Amino acid sequence: MFSIATGRIKSSVMNYVHQLPINVPGILYNGGLVYDFNQDKPLWNSSLPDEIYGIVPMLQQQFPELGIEIYSDEKAYFIQENAITDLHKSKESITICYDPVDQIASPWEKIILVWDPEKLEKVEQFLQVLQLPMHLVRSESFFLEILPKGVSKGSALQHLFRESDLNPKYVVAIGDNMNDFELLQEAEIGVAVENAHPRLKEAADVITVHHNQHAIAAIIKDMQQLLAESSKVEKKKIAF
Repeated sequence: MFSIATGRIKSSVMNYVHQLPINVPGILYNGGLVYDFNQDKPLWNSSLPDEIYGIVPMLQQQFPELGIEIYSDEKAYFIQENAITDLHKSKESITICYDPVDQIASPWEKIILVWDPEKLEKVEQFLQVLQLPMHLVRSESFFLEILPKGVSKGSALQHLFRESDLNPKYVVAIGDNMNDFELLQEAEIGVAVENAHPRLKEAADVITVHHNQHAIAAIIKDMQQLLAESSKVEKKKIAF
């Protein structure tokens, strides 16, 4: 049994979904949405509270070179751009809009702040002082994401357990960056690729090969070997 847990929106992942043997609902928006691809419907979702919306004008004033992207209703609103947001646009298959902040309909699923990693450190410190109901996470070194408080891939996995017949004892999760931290903690076996963030590797149960060296195949091979050596685990209940 296979699925995905990603920070991307539904429209950005559907091409991958159709190419992969995904037969379990997936996690999108870094935990803000649990989605059943087979039935084409959400099973659970969360969004940013209205009080977070006021952060955007503050960030624009304080950091005029900061890239700001707001995600709402399967659209990406590019409020403030820089060289890295330009690269992001070319990489993702998403609908991009340029509406003013006050014209973006609620709810907002998340906000992505895009800048050089060392400059994002200052942005993160600025936001932490505000003590608002939000969860800050790095999905890439140059992406700082603002999610609803308590939302992560790990918390979404808990919702997935409640919405499906997956047995938590037989779930293996793989990741490479800090937005996978809670996911690896929540899974029975948390796997980090060899080139993962150092803190993620410290938290993982297993370190596998570099993600460009067929990491998923390596994990499956290891699990098959483990299953062959153990008579206590039912193969049909394993979810990777």
